[in-house]
Amino acid sequence: MAGIDTVMTVLTQDNIVIETNIEYENASDVQFTVVKEPVYGVIEVIEDDGQPRSLGRRFSLADVLHGLVIYRRNVSVQDGVDSDQIVIVVRLDDLQTTGTIHVDLTPRPPLSTHPPPATLDILGSMKATVDELGDIVLTSDQLNIAVTSYPVPINASDIRYEVSVEPRHGMLLSVSGALVRMFTQSDVNAGLVQYRHRDASGSGDSFRFRVRHLNGNSELIGDELEFVIDVIASVMSLSANNLTTIEGQSAFIDDSTLILGDHYHDSADVIFTVVTQPSHGRIEATAEPGVRLTQFSGDQLAASTLRYVHNDDEAGFDNFAVSARLRTRPDRRSSPTTIHVDVIGVNDQQPTIVVNARMRVWTGMKAALMCITMIHKNVKVKKLRRIELLMNLHLRATGCHLPHGITHCYPCHPTQVNTPRLNALS
Repeated sequence: MAGIDTVMTVLTQDNIVIETNIEYENASDVQFTVVKEPVYGVIEVIEDDGQPRSLGRRFSLADVLHGLVIYRRNVSVQDGVDSDQIVIVVRLDDLQTTGTIHVDLTPRPPLSTHPPPATLDILGSMKATVDELGDIVLTSDQLNIAVTSYPVPINASDIRYEVSVEPRHGMLLSVSGALVRMFTQSDVNAGLVQYRHRDASGSGDSFRFRVRHLNGNSELIGDELEFVIDVIASVMSLSANNLTTIEGQSAFIDDSTLILGDHYHDSADVIFTVVTQPSHGRIEATAEPGVRLTQFSGDQLAASTLRYVHNDDEAGFDNFAVSARLRTRPDRRSSPTTIHVDVIGVNDQQPTIVVNARMRVWTGMKAALMCITMIHKNVKVKKLRRIELLMNLHLRATGCHLPHGITHCYPCHPTQVNTPRLNALS
């Protein structure tokens, strides 16, 4: 039993608790008997008429539940006595057990008659959100400074605000449109102070102020407090990082690929639209492979359940464009942004015959010679001069002779197959 600072206290279930696996219908079936009286007080059971029962040593659980069992401290107990105890036996049917109730007699410290000093407490959120180039009325949920620990209620008109640093991208106005530098909490509570955004070049705004409460000779001051204003741009910010995938494979699209501005970054209210589909692949959900998506949600993007799938052709790059918008009002949209896809090629194509023309061979030559020599497509054109020189040196060294009218053997690049020079030679 907790500390007693009066002459009596009521025993409750918090003081006497029993645990049993025996079922009983009535709380009166559980009987208590005091086998050792308290030293510094007495146990009393109150009857319906308010008088103590003559046999106060016996009571039931029902008496405890009804608040009829009390411990009355002996008023003659001197200082220095801080505890007492009661030993009881509890019976239910044929079972019984013994327990002890401890009584704390330590007096509680007296309540202070002097309230703590008054303080200025910030109760509002100290921030607001406004549409770009829009207005917003400040409310007490946003701006609310209260005086606490004060013995009498405070009038809201006695709490005064003085703007020390004005907003950079807007202005504080009264509802009539006049500039405001000083106002009271009562003005805020009545919805008489508003902020108007006027400069779209700023992503956010704020103002600083001092708050005062003057009462007689005492004054409470809160200095350099800041109220922050979040400005929602009329156009959503959307940027993108490029993707890389292997030919015929896929790459995941997540919130590191498409990046929304801070205000919408974690919003589930955003829908993305594929404005321009990729030319060499598709965008699909991992849960629906093969189905080309035209729209997807911010939740899908955040969960990394989207991917770009390349169609396995020979294109080394691809791109697609995406825009974002809000599902609900106010209407907010982004400009389309393009995601570029770098495709790493795989050499999986079968070789093909580039030239299939009849070769002429002249009799009497010591070696067969094909005058038009195809060079692999990866050989740069500027190297053909050196190849030409080597070929003609080889012809002279082996004693081969070119046909009448042909003085040189020229190598050629695949891009030159149908040029007038080769037609002339052939």
